[in-house]
Amino acid sequence: LYTKAVWKDAEVQTGFGWHWDHAYWGGAPKYSTWVALDDAEIANGCLQLVPGSHKIIPQLRERFCKDFRRQRDEVEDPWLTRSGGPPTKGDDFVILQDALDVFLKEHGLGRETHDAAAGDVLFFSSYTLHSSHRNQIGSADRWALISTYRDASTEDSSRVFLHPRPVLRG
Repeated sequence: LYTKAVWKDAEVQTGFGWHWDHAYWGGAPKYSTWVALDDAEIANGCLQLVPGSHKIIPQLRERFCKDFRRQRDEVEDPWLTRSGGPPTKGDDFVILQDALDVFLKEHGLGRETHDAAAGDVLFFSSYTLHSSHRNQIGSADRWALISTYRDASTEDSSRVFLHPRPVLRG
């Protein structure tokens, strides 16, 4: 469906808050590959995921969808933010960390940080809860490449990807 490069500038502190992509993509399930183009660690904003979160989407929707907000619509310019605590700025939809921790404990799930060496790949579905750490000012820049796919034989009502093109025909 699409491929994008994601850059975290070592001089601008940004992160992406807890979310699952399907909440704003909609339509059929989609799958992403996240390829580390540079080493990724907490200091320069590596990913966090919640294994098993794809199994509790109805509960996630019930608890958190009404609290989602578009941070880009706030007055503060998230790309100029150089300090501050959660929730992270520069996010699309976010779930506050404290509320998430309570929810995960109720469901026997936990957050995992995923350091990655350049060339490592993470695979996850659009239903997987994930975020990235805020990079620390003065840390190394970090680049990643994200490609998102879906089963081309499945009807998709998503309004985000209006003209998908098959990459493999079977």
